[in-house]
Amino acid sequence: MNAEPLPGGPSLAAESPYSHAVSLAGDLVRTLARADIRAKDLAHGLALRRSRVISSDIDLALDLAEAVGNLHIAAVRLPSVIDRPRVVAARTAYLVKGLAYASTAAGELALQLDRVDPRGGAQARRVAQACGEATTLLDRFTTALHSPGEAAAPLTTRRRVSPAAQWLIGSAALVLPAADRARYAEEWRGELWDLAAEPRRRHLLHALRVAFHAWSTRRAVLSARRDDDGGEW
Repeated sequence: MNAEPLPGGPSLAAESPYSHAVSLAGDLVRTLARADIRAKDLAHGLALRRSRVISSDIDLALDLAEAVGNLHIAAVRLPSVIDRPRVVAARTAYLVKGLAYASTAAGELALQLDRVDPRGGAQARRVAQACGEATTLLDRFTTALHSPGEAAAPLTTRRRVSPAAQWLIGSAALVLPAADRARYAEEWRGELWDLAAEPRRRHLLHALRVAFHAWSTRRAVLSARRDDDGGEW
């Protein structure tokens, strides 16, 4: 007796306009599952070798393991909201920011551990590598949602910026006063397009820097406006 295909399984995915995105989401889940295991093994191993490493390295490894575990959970839930644009955009943004943190933290930890615990340094580097692979898959997933034809096109024919990075810049611009929003958004997007030929990770890092500094940009804009108005606001 043949088993019935599960909801959301291959038979349904093949009929869905989001089939390529669903497939990429599955790859993302598997990649983050590996990163999750590696990060937990790293934290556990450092705790056992406590005499060879400093407490701040152990704390960073524990934070990294928790962050990667949460990213894995978020990725598992991604396919269930794939047809709800606002929800999937919010979850994708969470994954983008989380992966940027995890990649940076794992890289910093690898450099710190190389001096005192080469085995731990190699483990941290593998976590960073898995997070980098996940970042690439997430970007391809976002492209598949917004531009299915381009997602399937050969890489050599593409020259465009990351949709996830564009979304982050658009969100950052919303923080600014309405009168200045369009000008800054245009400037930030222009800087992003200057990176079009660069790896997608560069696009995301640029967008994350813009988003991180959005509130300080808002304060600077409002301060300049108060000065122009003679201190009145």
